[in-house]
Amino acid sequence: MVKKLWTKGFRNLEEKVFEFSKDEACFVLGDNNQGKTNFLESLYVLGNGASPCDKNLDNVVNFKENETIIGGDLFTKNESDKKRIYLKISKSGDRYAVINNKQLNSLSDLKASLNIDFLSADVLHIFQENAGFRRKVLDRFCSRRFKDYRETLKRYERVLSQKNTILKSRGKEDELKVFNSQLIPLSGQLYRHRITALKEIEMLLKDFVPTLVLDSPKNTECIYQLSRQNALLTDLGYEEWLEDQFHQTKKKERELGFSIVGIHRDDFDISIDSKRLYSFYSRGINRAVSILLVVAQLLCIEKQTGAFPVLLLDDTFAEIDQKIKKRLATFLEKKAQLFYCSVLETDKSLFEKVQILTINEGRFNLCST
Repeated sequence: MVKKLWTKGFRNLEEKVFEFSKDEACFVLGDNNQGKTNFLESLYVLGNGASPCDKNLDNVVNFKENETIIGGDLFTKNESDKKRIYLKISKSGDRYAVINNKQLNSLSDLKASLNIDFLSADVLHIFQENAGFRRKVLDRFCSRRFKDYRETLKRYERVLSQKNTILKSRGKEDELKVFNSQLIPLSGQLYRHRITALKEIEMLLKDFVPTLVLDSPKNTECIYQLSRQNALLTDLGYEEWLEDQFHQTKKKERELGFSIVGIHRDDFDISIDSKRLYSFYSRGINRAVSILLVVAQLLCIEKQTGAFPVLLLDDTFAEIDQKIKKRLATFLEKKAQLFYCSVLETDKSLFEKVQILTINEGRFNLCST
């Protein structure tokens, strides 16, 4: 959890020290373009060393300044497990990060500092976007859940790139066989991690969806979808299936000049009572289930590491009806440290215990509840 945050020169935010409680939601109220998202972004950068909004971290520096400084006190498990973080980001590209007076090699070393996620109103896109977007969501979770996943995925992507180079240049069949023989075991490792991750998420969603979203669904499933439409593993393992698919698609891949089957083309979906979430349910239900999907990931990480979840919500309840909003807010307050930004003052009533901040042009005021 985040106990204290200090920002200086971060986008349009004033220099300020904030203190928070695990037992109170932090509700930030303000009009559009006043700095609400910047506030959430600063929390995410503190605990993750990266921005959820901008690939270029230099952009978080206020345009009048040369650098931004972010500091804070974090407790990953309990108040005896304190981390004091100080990081500096300059427009020149310099990065400096310290945890408990020990300098880190890079900001990426902050990734394990917090069990944190950021959700904007665009959370709905999880099931609206193409398969590549969902793969990124799943790969990001698996990289946190399994120690070897990120490196295995990088190795897979390197070999895949080499295979595609051979396909584009009309290389020899023997060369393709070499790369396929490397892709098959790497794919198997990644596939099994993905299946395990989806099963863990599914177990939680089976409880969450009937309690929080729909009144009487019989079953909620996370479905892994193989890269070839209507393909089934039947009695084959993933490696055997993939080897067979490479054989069946080799002519087509040569014609196209790139690989069309494998982990990099797979997808996943959620169904409720055998009906696809995106195709059969409203935007509000899609949004609510998408939020719960991310919360389930945070809770899986908490079970594994003991790190209490921190959830940053940027007007995320838009299009969800009031009854489900209230259920979600009450549930999330118990499961995570919440930071919620909104333009609607009425949204503060969603939370039982709440710290209220108002923001205007990057300046904050603490309000009484």
